[in-house]
Amino acid sequence: MNDTPRPLLLLAEDELAHLRLFERSLDRSELPVDFVAAKDGQEALDFLQAEVEMALKRTVVLILDLNMPRLNGIKVLERMRADDSLRHFPVIVLTTSDEPEEVKRCRELGVERYLIKPIDIEEVEKHVMEILGTA
Repeated sequence: MNDTPRPLLLLAEDELAHLRLFERSLDRSELPVDFVAAKDGQEALDFLQAEVEMALKRTVVLILDLNMPRLNGIKVLERMRADDSLRHFPVIVLTTSDEPEEVKRCRELGVERYLIKPIDIEEVEKHVMEILGTA
């Protein structure tokens, strides 16, 4: 029996249509992960902090939109990288923005991948598998 918890994808996405599309695509994929969604950056940070506090010892990959209410993706990255307990979580940015300054800032903040919407789930799956070391 394997006691290692399944990896978790945390999608921080405020647009319901994008969230539903991602969810449906993920259901059809063969990616061996659990899934949870956050409606904004603050909710994503709260979730990650709870993961740390509960010491669940599972891999969490954050898939982060940049343009969200309450707390945008850049602010999420800045707070994660400033917090020793959160900086280790891998992040894939999945956004509509291809602004060179945003791409540069995200790279400076250590994102593993920067993907521009629209993107198919196979592309996301490939990047997640690489991050998880199962590609």
